[in-house]
Amino acid sequence: MVVQRWDFALAVNGASASATSSNGTNTPGKAIDGNDATFWESQNVPTPANPQNLIITFPYKLTLNKIRYLVSGSSNNRPRRFSLDASSNGINYTTIFNGLNKDN
Repeated sequence: MVVQRWDFALAVNGASASATSSNGTNTPGKAIDGNDATFWESQNVPTPANPQNLIITFPYKLTLNKIRYLVSGSSNNRPRRFSLDASSNGINYTTIFNGLNKDN
């Protein structure tokens, strides 16, 4: 499947999203709807003991070489610590990247 640079993660291309929580209408599907004005927001404040997860599932295997996330509002809304985990079966996950946003 050949898609544009960021289009592979969109719902229109078969991706789906779920999350540990969501706040109001800012549901997981908003993270992959292709609209930069909409977004997913967790209901709970993430902590090491209570991390918040956004899971994007693709209907095909793919190779990622870049991840992009958009943040609106203040720097308080940016992910501070995050990890990217991958799975080929949706059960067993391997952490492929740990990140720290130094701007916060």
